[in-house]
Amino acid sequence: MSAAVRIVDAVRGVECRPAMAFQNLALAPLVADRDREAGYVVLDDALARGWVTVSEVGEGGHVPELKVVNRGDVAVLLLDGEELVGAKQNRVLNLTILVPPQHTTIIPVSCVESGRWRHVSHQFGAASRTQFAEGRAAKMHQVAIALEAMRMVEEGVASAEDIDAAMVLGYKHPTGPLKTTDIVGLDVRLGIAEYLHSTLGERFAPPRILRDKVARGELGRKSGKGFFDWSE
Repeated sequence: MSAAVRIVDAVRGVECRPAMAFQNLALAPLVADRDREAGYVVLDDALARGWVTVSEVGEGGHVPELKVVNRGDVAVLLLDGEELVGAKQNRVLNLTILVPPQHTTIIPVSCVESGRWRHVSHQFGAASRTQFAEGRAAKMHQVAIALEAMRMVEEGVASAEDIDAAMVLGYKHPTGPLKTTDIVGLDVRLGIAEYLHSTLGERFAPPRILRDKVARGELGRKSGKGFFDWSE
């Protein structure tokens, strides 16, 4: 049976129930006349059954990407916002994707953990929580602010100390964008910026000062130096 025939058959078996409305929103339930196999399993089930592994893309890892290997005979559904814990750093999925059976794919993710970039396990497990789009949008906003602060330091507009002080006092930022970058890790921030630059455009282009500091090994608190001195 072709895919088109299966779709037509499925649609014919769907009944549209009376709509329910609230203010400017209306929902109409669609109910199938018989049970059907979904044709896929969700990530939690696939991990529990040992069909799927999620790991860093390589031994060194790459913040905005993870590798998913589906060794099972059923497709696996990964949902936007699902959190994965373990490996070198906890991440959250940036899109919804169906991974075919016997298939390996690279998926885009965002970090949701600061201060760690080391293996605690070789593979990821699923967390019992998700992060909604609003949360990820807020993180992107924080990255954009940090990158702009770096450009101001690079161009000699103000020092890292003065920029962070202004953000803390004037905008109630908890620690300042540059000190936060040091805590997160400059290499982590660079990886996130490179991914956002490739997908969202020039406003997320990593400043030269960030690339230079990472190349010199100035990674922030974990290396003893970043935009601030953490040696003491």
